[in-house]
Amino acid sequence: MKLKHLIGIAGLAAFLASWIAVGVGFAIHVNKSTWVILVVIAAFATEALIWCIAAMLGLGILEARKNIWRWLKKPFAKTHRVNVTDQ
Repeated sequence: MKLKHLIGIAGLAAFLASWIAVGVGFAIHVNKSTWVILVVIAAFATEALIWCIAAMLGLGILEARKNIWRWLKKPFAKTHRVNVTDQ
């Protein structure tokens, strides 16, 4: 298995474990400081998962985004210039 897949699986495991901990903490009515810690850890795990997915997809997603923007801007771009001396 490739390293990027292992990183993605680790990110997903951290994400799931942290949000399960938030759910358990909610169910057993933990005190406020513990609740804040659980939610902050879950937020960081969610952010880490997003970056792991971006790393797994690689730069191809950035290139696709550039191509989409290029396609959207094409109708508004000037395709040719009129030479003033030709008129």
